[in-house]
Amino acid sequence: MIKGGYAFFTGITTPMTEILANTGLQNIYVPLPFTAHLLFCIIATAVYALEVYRKKSIHYIFIAAGVDATLLMQFFPNSTMVVVLAVMEVLLLGTAITLSVLHSRKLKAEKAQQAKTAQEISVPERVEADDTADPDRTGEDKEDEENEDSDT
Repeated sequence: MIKGGYAFFTGITTPMTEILANTGLQNIYVPLPFTAHLLFCIIATAVYALEVYRKKSIHYIFIAAGVDATLLMQFFPNSTMVVVLAVMEVLLLGTAITLSVLHSRKLKAEKAQQAKTAQEISVPERVEADDTADPDRTGEDKEDEENEDSDT
């Protein structure tokens, strides 16, 4: 009975491995065919390079390097490379996160500085109470006040 059960499972898995082999799957670590994986990496690298150019932040380079490092699994499909790649990914993505946080803090500080200087420019300096500072007063009003001051 156990033998029959085993034969049943091997009968199912054999066609499955043939189907997977015919689709061009490389190995158990990389389920994409090489051309699809390479195309994905090229597109991701182009997108992240555009982001580096647009946003002037270097952390996108580390993200692109993390994506491109997965190509190593196409050439070295073994468990040692999985560990090496995992360590590389943690380091690259950790560096990208750190640089992203630093970049966002820098942008916030620059924005706050621009808001502060814009506020200083928009608020005019206080002018001392002066007869010439009030545009609503006419010359006759000023003369009347001067005469009243001299009478006292």
